[in-house]
Amino acid sequence: MRMTVALTALALSLVACGQGQEGAKPTAAVTIGDVRQAPPGFEVDFISIGSGIDWEAYQKMAALLGQFVEKSAVKELVFYPNQGREGETKFCVLFADSSFSVDFATEFKEAVGESRLVLIGGVASCRSPDEDVAVETGR
Repeated sequence: MRMTVALTALALSLVACGQGQEGAKPTAAVTIGDVRQAPPGFEVDFISIGSGIDWEAYQKMAALLGQFVEKSAVKELVFYPNQGREGETKFCVLFADSSFSVDFATEFKEAVGESRLVLIGGVASCRSPDEDVAVETGR
């Protein structure tokens, strides 16, 4: 229960961090591939091409992660803050069950839509350097 509250607080704070930030407008499609064969987890990169990250997509993704944390679907969540000078950041999320991974891929595609500033790829594990914020859910 404490971990769920902590993960929810993290997701909400990530959304709040983006309030009032201006980012570039989405211009190209996010490609996930065949969501029926989703990997155990995803790494989501928010990149910048000279004008900051897509804050709207970032907020939607953070809210979506919060929903999955509430469902106890998240096994591990790693947030890599401040990867660059323009707000570039990365999340790595592993799911407790492959069905949650498929659900996340589907809902991510619907929520984020088109953005050439959001890269997503499947992962089997999350690696966390000491300076990153890693959260274990205990599942």
